[in-house]
Amino acid sequence: MSMPSHHAEAGSGAVRPSQPASLPATGFLRQWQVLACIPFSKSTLWRRIQNGTFPQPIKLSERVTVWRVEAIRDWIDAQSLPVESVDLVREPGFGPSASVAGRSAQTRKA
Repeated sequence: MSMPSHHAEAGSGAVRPSQPASLPATGFLRQWQVLACIPFSKSTLWRRIQNGTFPQPIKLSERVTVWRVEAIRDWIDAQSLPVESVDLVREPGFGPSASVAGRSAQTRKA
């Protein structure tokens, strides 16, 4: 019988599984657990939090930041709504129109 592989989180004594587990029914998630469920980089996660397009974390202590599982589940559910029922928020400088617009502006200057 093989045992799941584990590795330590950088800078802590915490051991976490290398494969993401399913979300618990209730409780808190650490950043690495959120990122295991959401296809974002850490930078994108924090940018979305700043922009208000991802649930705000809770500080349990100076070095412990968590998210409520319920908030993450609600956010995931909201992402699967049909496009016409969602008010789309575009981040400036991202997406296909941003790169095309950037190239057009550069071409005009030349």
